[in-house]
Amino acid sequence: MKFKTYLCLFFIVGNLNIALAQTTVQSFDELINQVLTNTFRYQNNEVLLSQVKKERLAAVYGVLNPRGGLTGSFTNNTQLPVSLLPAEIVGGPAGTYEEVEFGLQYVSDVNLYAEVQLLNLAGWENLNLADLTIQLQESEMRLSLQALKENIAITYFNIVNLQKQLKAAKVNLGVADTLYQLTQAKYDNGLINQQNLNQSRVNQIEIAASIDRIGYLIEQQYVALKILCDLPETMNILIRQPLDSIREVSPISVKKNTLLVENALVNVDVQAANYQLAKRSFLPTISFFGNYSLQGNANRFNVFNDNATWINSNAIGLKLNVPIPSASQFRQRTQAEFQIELAKNQALQAKQQTDLTMVQLKNEYEKASVQALYDQEIYEIRKDSYTKNFINYQAGLLDLSETIDSYNAMLTSQYNYIAANVKIQLAKTKIKLNNQQ
Repeated sequence: MKFKTYLCLFFIVGNLNIALAQTTVQSFDELINQVLTNTFRYQNNEVLLSQVKKERLAAVYGVLNPRGGLTGSFTNNTQLPVSLLPAEIVGGPAGTYEEVEFGLQYVSDVNLYAEVQLLNLAGWENLNLADLTIQLQESEMRLSLQALKENIAITYFNIVNLQKQLKAAKVNLGVADTLYQLTQAKYDNGLINQQNLNQSRVNQIEIAASIDRIGYLIEQQYVALKILCDLPETMNILIRQPLDSIREVSPISVKKNTLLVENALVNVDVQAANYQLAKRSFLPTISFFGNYSLQGNANRFNVFNDNATWINSNAIGLKLNVPIPSASQFRQRTQAEFQIELAKNQALQAKQQTDLTMVQLKNEYEKASVQALYDQEIYEIRKDSYTKNFINYQAGLLDLSETIDSYNAMLTSQYNYIAANVKIQLAKTKIKLNNQQ
């Protein structure tokens, strides 16, 4: 009894894991909301943003650039220096010399030094550069995520297109089966030859093969989608996107997306700040410093000897530091100056690209909408033609080749109509992403 209970629980948990590892989405927005924050690109961008924010704290600390430290030592002079002095100084006979040791055997030292920079123009410019770097990283993060969304959208609607084609192919396989059955009946009655029967069978096989081929393509696109979304292999996504047919070309608003231009302009400011930092690294700095020293002298071993003689000293003051520029500093300054010019050119290019992107997005939508209307009319005509040709073939008024050609033309026009409608949805999605800033 226990074994059966455990077995039931095992299957329940297994089915639950399968359910948890499968996600069904009915729109592109639903997919993005579920997977975007879990992508490594999003997480890496967050890490980089945290890094530059921490670097700003270092830049704040670098404005004053405090330096110094506390040092201490205990010295045992095991052999004191010896000098020869006239003996009469210490009460000895004149004309002779006496060996005399100078110094103390045990010496303790404590030294405290601190320095802060009161005038540090390079430090202030480095702080300004840190603020601009944060803005640049935030801008690049938005651009990176927008590019990721566009790539996901392309793969997403590739899957939608293939799914709709697969659905149409399965329906058309039934049509091909009906045509083959009719051809088989005519062959059995001696109305057609073996070649006609073979042609109908090949047509049936080709439709079945296209169904398998589309199925493999769908699996490949799902793998590509998982790669873009950084999903594990065990995670399954099922797309169930409805596809509406277009009746007319409706106007759509395309806004100017300023992300690329803003990113380029911030980059100009960053390069300008780099140049100013390189220039100000040549300037002198003024520092305030303070020093405190304590020295203890004794002839008996004891680090903290009460009988030791302790001498302290302290000092405060201002220090002027005038650096001598190195060759690498001159090179950095020159490179920074040219980087400004390059950044300005990139900003102009970004502005032109933004304007052209607006035109391109609107053109893609209008082109797809007009093409869908044409493809819809063509499909309806091809479908009507095949229906009538099938009736004529059934009545013996049309040969098989013309009927199959009509069938294939209908199938191709249906695929084109499906693809055109999917392109409209993709164009709308790209415009929506473009309008979101």
